[in-house]
Amino acid sequence: MPAPSLSTAAVTSSVAGLDVSHDEPDFDGAKPSAVLAVLADGPHGAEVLLTRRSMDMTNHRGEVSFPGGRLDPGETYEQA
Repeated sequence: MPAPSLSTAAVTSSVAGLDVSHDEPDFDGAKPSAVLAVLADGPHGAEVLLTRRSMDMTNHRGEVSFPGGRLDPGETYEQA
C-alpha cells in the first residue's frame, strides 16, 4: 500500500509550533550539530532532500543522511 500523500504546506503547518532554539546539548558526550530538512512539492506530494555520505569518511561512510553535521570550531549552526 502506498504512503499517504502530504503537501509541503501540510508538513510545514504540522511543525510550525516546534521549538527550534539553538541550545547547547546538555548530556554527556553530546556534540553540537545541525541538520537541514529540505521539503519540496513533488509529483506525489512532499519530497525530502537527503545526501549520501562519502565513502572516504571515517564514520558512517556511505550512509544516507540529512544535509548538515557536527559544528567545527568557529562555525555557526547555520554553517554546519
